[in-house]
Amino acid sequence: GHSAGALHAATYIANPKFHGPKGIGLAGAILLSGLYDFAKFPAGALEKAYFGDDEAKRAGASTVALLPEARIRLLVVYGELDPAQFVEQSKLMGAALCKANRCSSLLVLPKLLIALDAVLRGRARRGFGGAVRAFASTIAELILSSVTAPVFLMFQTRAVLQVVTGRDGGWPAQSRGDGELSLRASW
Repeated sequence: GHSAGALHAATYIANPKFHGPKGIGLAGAILLSGLYDFAKFPAGALEKAYFGDDEAKRAGASTVALLPEARIRLLVVYGELDPAQFVEQSKLMGAALCKANRCSSLLVLPKLLIALDAVLRGRARRGFGGAVRAFASTIAELILSSVTAPVFLMFQTRAVLQVVTGRDGGWPAQSRGDGELSLRASW
């Protein structure tokens, strides 16, 4: 769900009273740019139209406390140009999921499973110096990629913004002339 759709999807997922006799009926959900805790910000016209003036009803509509208990896969995201309120709400939901030990294993689990597969099939012994070294290498790569990922993200974001705003993206033009390079200059 997106925006109000994310709110409705989160409300459905978090409240078993809405589920049918066979349960939730979902394997997972993507919640994009939603509002999840209405007690965190003052009620505006839309919130009052939706929940009325009752603060308790508004606070009771929060899915932050209930959603982490739902046993389906959740991906909570927000858009780059979303208003600060949506970004804050998505981060709040992400923190609540992590607090309930529901942090995303999307990046870590596949790497660990590949290392485990290499150990079980004998490839770790032949190509990586054994199981301990294979797992140590996997953990080291996870740590290093976690440290460098924000830097790469910053540079890629800058490059995309430069392209979108029509500024130079930093790529030099190719030299297509009849250029020559002597053997002496190449060594």
